[in-house]
Amino acid sequence: EGRERSLKWLMLCALSSLAAAVLALRLTAPFTFLGPGFFGFDITPAVIAGYAEMSRLVLDFGFPPNWQWMTGYGPLNALVDMAVWGLGPIIGLALVLGAFVVASRRALRAAAAPLLVLIVAFSAYWLAGAAPALRYAAPILPALCVLAAGGALVTPRGVSLLAGIGAFVWGTGMVGLHGGLHSRIAASEWMWQNLPAGTVVANESSWDDGLPSAVRINARGDLLYGDVGGHFTSVALAIDLPDNAEKAHTIATRLAGADVLAISSERMRKPILALGSRFPMTTRYYRMLESGELCFALIYQNKPGYTVLGQRFDDSWAQEPWSIYDHPQVEIYRKLDCYDAGKVEAALLQALPKGS
Repeated sequence: EGRERSLKWLMLCALSSLAAAVLALRLTAPFTFLGPGFFGFDITPAVIAGYAEMSRLVLDFGFPPNWQWMTGYGPLNALVDMAVWGLGPIIGLALVLGAFVVASRRALRAAAAPLLVLIVAFSAYWLAGAAPALRYAAPILPALCVLAAGGALVTPRGVSLLAGIGAFVWGTGMVGLHGGLHSRIAASEWMWQNLPAGTVVANESSWDDGLPSAVRINARGDLLYGDVGGHFTSVALAIDLPDNAEKAHTIATRLAGADVLAISSERMRKPILALGSRFPMTTRYYRMLESGELCFALIYQNKPGYTVLGQRFDDSWAQEPWSIYDHPQVEIYRKLDCYDAGKVEAALLQALPKGS
């Protein structure tokens, strides 16, 4: 009888949660529904078409934002990123301990069964997706924290208190990421203050934010765009295009006309280097830049990382939505007198497979 009552209560809670979710969607996103009136719940064709287009893009591996998921990033990588950056190391360890405690105690297993089913089902859905970004796992975070609290049942109170303080301190790093000056803005301010008028900036691709960004640096607080007064001129290297002879010519000639090269994040370089067999020529380009053979010298670098109490932790190995969107690594290179467009183009062409 008690089990039957618990099942009824569980079903009631599930239906109530579903009704609350539908109500919230109806109130906060009325454009999703055709109507007429509040109880018209037919979905608009535009919304359906939008989700269909999003699904198509997510599965299109020719789409540059999807390259990050083609580099061997799998479920284990996503779980590590979740444990270290999504939850934090302390809560991640507490989650493992809490799961062990629940699994080893029969009474807890029965009481936590709905929670475990929810966690397993959602995690499987998230990890099986084509793009397991950490933000997509946000809905399951409260359930994970409840499970992590199970670890407190077998740890001394003092240890639990220290763990809570440690988790809080680690979380201040997240506040710092969003409370400080964005690295692209910092780089743009540096460019305005250190590069002369008429500077030609080579940016990598239209798929990534170019530099300089619009900034406010004068006494009046005017929003300054890069092309104001002709101070900066931007050219795109089209790094995201398929490797071929035309792309080699574009890179070599546009770098010849540029004064500086700006890499505003690792959004292009990181996946392209990991997909070297698909981009052998562009991989060669990045190797030349790194070695100095390209004749562009590093003059500015900003590597924010994840900072806690003044200690910087390198998170550049984490998935792109974490390591690039909010705090990208920015580099600016100055062209040297030794740059030779012909030699650069020839070197890039040599990296192309025969017959390309």
